[in-house]
Amino acid sequence: MTFLPDVNVWVAIAVAEHEHHDRAARWLESTHGHSLAFCRVTQMGFLRLLTNVHVMKGDRFSPGGAWQLFDRLAQEAGARVVPEPELLERIWRRGTAMAVGGHNTWTDAYICAFAEATGFTVVTFDQGLAGHGKTNVRLLDSM
Repeated sequence: MTFLPDVNVWVAIAVAEHEHHDRAARWLESTHGHSLAFCRVTQMGFLRLLTNVHVMKGDRFSPGGAWQLFDRLAQEAGARVVPEPELLERIWRRGTAMAVGGHNTWTDAYICAFAEATGFTVVTFDQGLAGHGKTNVRLLDSM
């Protein structure tokens, strides 16, 4: 099985002070024998949040420091960046056809479409992701 953690799961794994760090770390330890993946959107979101002063407060990373943490986390977790699958846009468009909008509509639909196109399982703290089409979603809040 390949897991596609949501951006907030990656941040919780990487930042010990994150409110969900312990839960995310326990989940990560349970993934032995499985693969972990970033898509370009989760990679970019992870880097963006690490360098955001409002998210990280006084502990924000420089862009170079964020890349170093990304590289270390990807290596330690055995995660890889997976290129976009060919059917992604068709599935993504279908997933947004009935959407009413909102601040996470596009990103959530993209991540779910990516998971559907690849057969990956999204791992998230966000219950809203569970309702997207044919996507397999594992909620860490329910673990």
